[in-house]
Amino acid sequence: MDRVSISTVFGPSHVVRWHDHVKNGVIKSEFSSEQLKGQGGLPIWSKSLFQNASDKVNGGENIAILVGDFRFGNSICLENVNNKEILRDGFLSINPKAIREDYDLLLFNRSISALNLLQRTLGDQVTFIFWDLFCRQIQDRLAGNYIVEFSYKHPIWNYQYIPKILPDLNQINLGALLTMPMHEVNRLFIDSSLHPSQIGYYFLNNLLGKKASALDSYRLAISQFEQELSASLPKALIQEEKIFLLTGNSIWIDTLIQILGANGQLRLARSGLIVAMPKPMPGRLSIKELSNKIEKKPQLLAIISSKFLNDDKDFANYFRKSISDLAHTPYINWEIEAEHIICARGVTPNFKHGSNLQDTVKNISPLNLLTSMVELGPSGAPSMAGIKYILDFIVKNYL
Repeated sequence: MDRVSISTVFGPSHVVRWHDHVKNGVIKSEFSSEQLKGQGGLPIWSKSLFQNASDKVNGGENIAILVGDFRFGNSICLENVNNKEILRDGFLSINPKAIREDYDLLLFNRSISALNLLQRTLGDQVTFIFWDLFCRQIQDRLAGNYIVEFSYKHPIWNYQYIPKILPDLNQINLGALLTMPMHEVNRLFIDSSLHPSQIGYYFLNNLLGKKASALDSYRLAISQFEQELSASLPKALIQEEKIFLLTGNSIWIDTLIQILGANGQLRLARSGLIVAMPKPMPGRLSIKELSNKIEKKPQLLAIISSKFLNDDKDFANYFRKSISDLAHTPYINWEIEAEHIICARGVTPNFKHGSNLQDTVKNISPLNLLTSMVELGPSGAPSMAGIKYILDFIVKNYL
């Protein structure tokens, strides 16, 4: 069946973030912010979701629904409710007290019933993407969870089972990506809640806006991200053959390395910028590995960290010959700046910003972050605007 043009995308917090990024000009998209309608922790059996989707379809539109975690709304299992009534409102997100295998089964059955109802009522004018189910499998496989006889088999939900359970459902199959190395495919999301990365949003845009296949959408998204990142690098790095190292202990570093993947790390290093953690990271290249692959050692260094790294033996030993005093190395404390933005949103950060850094380090660079540079939520992860800001900051101040 030929893919139709999508006019509105519904979904959980992933779509809320997508909406904000488009509205703030952080990412380019085939969709305007008004066409991206999200609500945090939204279960697929939400009554309001069904009504809003119906209104669009009855108005002649084709829509897409990004299906969130099947545990969303699990607090319904703690209430005395009529389970025969499939669609309900008033239940959002995941309540840790309601995480039990029997509840998971109830939620799975409720979600399947809701999907059946959506399909019967709205037909092929609705396109489904099982984002969380797909990404959760990637996350589980990387952790070695639910592997039975070399295959992934979750006791309740598996991405591959959905087409068998719901053969008439109009979904975009992402299964081809599950044959790729998991450490590469996990570039699509940035955290344990499976929020899309910059690559993830490009991927969804290509999939829904450009109607490309899953594999083509992924390859194009990788290219789009790496080209955008390369455009932020100074030509001086390549022309003068200087190698700049950016490392540290920060959600900023974590996020960029997660999005880059090992292949992206290597391509960036060949452009003159090594981005790596002080310690080895599964599926990503270390400072030493990147230096060996490009056969050059870094001459310039900046650290993005919320703590002083002199106590990291691996890091200190690696730089012992070239940097005698890490206290005089340029430091950027992303966390302490991001905290102000998170608190201004009425959210409590889930990290410590390392106030003792001020007492130890001699060269801490102040930042001037905009709210669009920090992802929604408590983690302080940078958006693409935040990644570009820091790269531009480093170019202006340290090159």
